[in-house]
Amino acid sequence: MRVYFLGCIFFLFFSCQQENVIVTEYNYFTADIWNKNSIKDKYVVYKALLEGDSLSIYKRDNGIRNKFKFALDAKGIYVVENKRRKLLYSFEKNVKILRDSSVTKSFYNEVELIEKKKYIINEVEYQIYHFLESDYDVTLDSYYLEGEGFICFYEFKGSEFLYLDSPKALEVYKIFSEDYSFNAVLQAEMMRENVLKSKEN
Repeated sequence: MRVYFLGCIFFLFFSCQQENVIVTEYNYFTADIWNKNSIKDKYVVYKALLEGDSLSIYKRDNGIRNKFKFALDAKGIYVVENKRRKLLYSFEKNVKILRDSSVTKSFYNEVELIEKKKYIINEVEYQIYHFLESDYDVTLDSYYLEGEGFICFYEFKGSEFLYLDSPKALEVYKIFSEDYSFNAVLQAEMMRENVLKSKEN
């Protein structure tokens, strides 16, 4: 998977920043998206370390490292450069953002919120935003869980799937992994099965 999605991970930690320096570690794992049992065999490919307001992202084996300043409000998620905010993700549906060249070094060229959905799990409400990001011939479905951050990335072209290994994200996964109306991975699987059926006929 291309490294563009790494920037997204930074926003996982916006709500975690505190005055006291606390070190927190989060991991993203890959799984065989066509085998729902494969989530049990987690293979971590990215690690995110938060130390106070400093976040470092490491890719397994080659140690990619990125740092960003960012901000979050009711309208969306921003990257902060030279004290100026640039909107990266809008929380308004069907607002397409064309990112400028200073941002596209780490993010896809375009992004749009295409859907949002609420899940109720054990009487707790989880609001998830589904963004579609694109860059030439590549698309990335990214899912943002309110209060937690980006929990899932799916690149259609390479059928590559990453998921956050955190208690909240895994709790949501129980429903998300079976929701054909919202989960782009399952929608791709359905398309794949339809193509195979049409070839057989």
